[in-house]
Amino acid sequence: MKATWERFRDAFNARPLRERVVIALMALALVYVVWDLLVYRSLSAREQALQTRYDVASRTLSQLTLEEKVLAQALASNPNTRKQREIVELEKRLAELDRVLAELAVGLIPAQRLPDVLRDVVHQRRALTLLGMQAHAPKHLELEQPSAQAQGDPELAPEVIPADRTQRVGIFKHEVHFAVSGRYFDLLEYLAALERSGWSFYWSSLEYDVTRYPEAEVHLNAYTLSTERGFIRD
Repeated sequence: MKATWERFRDAFNARPLRERVVIALMALALVYVVWDLLVYRSLSAREQALQTRYDVASRTLSQLTLEEKVLAQALASNPNTRKQREIVELEKRLAELDRVLAELAVGLIPAQRLPDVLRDVVHQRRALTLLGMQAHAPKHLELEQPSAQAQGDPELAPEVIPADRTQRVGIFKHEVHFAVSGRYFDLLEYLAALERSGWSFYWSSLEYDVTRYPEAEVHLNAYTLSTERGFIRD
């Protein structure tokens, strides 16, 4: 390759100056033609295609921006938009309240089972006598949940909260009053057995009365919580 180049160079230098200039110009022209055909036109066509895509995308973006503005104005002037937002907000709060109520009642004995458990534990102890049992009507308890205004949402607050800035929801208290007679330590063991029964419930009151020593009576009020109103069967 080197020898060929040297022969070409020697032959070129041996020619008259005018011929060397003509050959150089022809070589440059040939290089330009090859570069124009193979490189420049390809790059130019690609640039033109990219410019066309850019123009189309720019027009599409302008159209979408205009449509977005029109839609935003329509939503702002639509009276239903605010109501829909309020409905969504209230549904979120209702779901949260349901969760709170479920946590309050979790693990508690079902209302219909409470009298049976109290009675069964008495029957397991022959030294005790069940004097009576009465189920009270379910009592509606009110829980307070912070409103939208109290939570820092002044936009929704005026139309969706009460004047006291709280929302009230309910859970039902199912209470059973019963009386048991027996000796002190038997009664004490009965209460301990209730605690060990595996069921969870609350005490609201307990009265101990010595009727005829060593016999005594215990009057208790036990209750459980539920989201259902249903009455307890004695």
